[in-house]
Amino acid sequence: MDKSLKLSGTEDITGNAWTMLKWVQKALYDVFATHGYRFIDTPMLEPTDLFVRKGGGEIITQMYSFSTPDGRHISIRPEFTSSIVRQYIESNPPPPVPSRLQYSGPVFRYDIETRDNRQFHQSGVELIGSDHLRSDSEVLSLSCLGLSTLGLEKTRLVITDLHIFSQILDHYGLSDREKLFVMNHIRILQKGDEARLHVKEKARIFSLPQPDSPPIIDLVDVTSMSKTKARQLIVEMLKKDDMGFLGRRTADQITARLLRKISGNYDSSKMNTAIEIVGTLAMIAGDPQDCLRAAKEIIKKHGLSSISLENLEQALSLLSSGNIGDTSVVVDFGLARGISYYTGIIFELTDATGATSFGGGGRYDGLANSLGSKRKLPALGFAYNLEHLIGYIKETMQPTDIRGDTTRNTLVLPLNSASYEKALEVAKDLRANQNNVEIDVCMRDLKESMAYALSNNIDVIVTVGESGVEKEYNVV
Repeated sequence: MDKSLKLSGTEDITGNAWTMLKWVQKALYDVFATHGYRFIDTPMLEPTDLFVRKGGGEIITQMYSFSTPDGRHISIRPEFTSSIVRQYIESNPPPPVPSRLQYSGPVFRYDIETRDNRQFHQSGVELIGSDHLRSDSEVLSLSCLGLSTLGLEKTRLVITDLHIFSQILDHYGLSDREKLFVMNHIRILQKGDEARLHVKEKARIFSLPQPDSPPIIDLVDVTSMSKTKARQLIVEMLKKDDMGFLGRRTADQITARLLRKISGNYDSSKMNTAIEIVGTLAMIAGDPQDCLRAAKEIIKKHGLSSISLENLEQALSLLSSGNIGDTSVVVDFGLARGISYYTGIIFELTDATGATSFGGGGRYDGLANSLGSKRKLPALGFAYNLEHLIGYIKETMQPTDIRGDTTRNTLVLPLNSASYEKALEVAKDLRANQNNVEIDVCMRDLKESMAYALSNNIDVIVTVGESGVEKEYNVV
């Protein structure tokens, strides 16, 4: 076949790759379970609105979404957290708090830069119902413990607190949309003075809509997109039948009006000041105590005495006395997770150099309310990217037994046609004693069978004659 039918960015998982994936999932399941986290599985298909409400512009542009024959808007899950919170708030009666949940499975995102279709696996946890710093400490420590359980050493935990930025933006009276704009540009602001000028100009060009704009504009940050992409997204979302604000106007008419407002004039002084302070903070990264001192100096310089770093300081203090093994802790005020529902502590897990990201997470205290919960439901969690973990393990480690048990993979080799029935009996007995057994069906000799066994993770070959087992050969 000249051209593969498989989509780029996806993989067929077979043989050793499948064994490795299941070993990693089982190891993480066990360590999460010992900390009281119960397993939950959620549908791969969910209403698009579930992810749109608090996901933010970046995740929306990566989603696989479509309309069903009866007109409903459906998406394949790009992450687990929104689905798990939905399940929690829809449970009747409501589960007790705190609720500790774990999950593992595939998620789907489109990579705009590479134009690849991406299917990858996540394993993670959610702790729902506690806003105490002890819950932050538990989740942070567990994220480090999971890596050490897999044998990873000298990993790095990168951490910041988005609540610090929220306090600054609230101080300057920015609207929710303005705050979303700034928060979605933290990663760019981290790049320095020129980047800050670029974001300020972008804020001027894409000024924010007036209060009479339809509520859909509050669900996504179109200000961080090009006008073409913003137009396409708004038109698509306005076509939903259940929005109820189109009236006699078409989606194109409303979109044109919105984009005119987005390009209108507005008072830029408060926005520019906020961008300047957030941008300066976003460049601070390194040793936790050095970063805290530098951040306090910036806050003092701008007369922001009401801004508190206490939450981050306490989280770092709990980490220093917690169970994080040889994981080093780094503060990076420019850290961004790419999903807008985070509200407090966020973090990322990497190798010692920061070159490989294993996953991350954070606190999302407002997500449940945005999905319809009538009670306050603080929560936080994290997820590992299993493909990144497995790739790193393969490159840097030599696991002696990724199956994690004493089961032997065995090949039963009948020496001739007359011994085949006896080989079936031998295989049955071996399986009863916890062996994984396959029988040769290709009439191979011992040399050919040894080559086959070497390439298929088989531990031992058992030759069988007409009277029974004749000899065992270790595969080396």
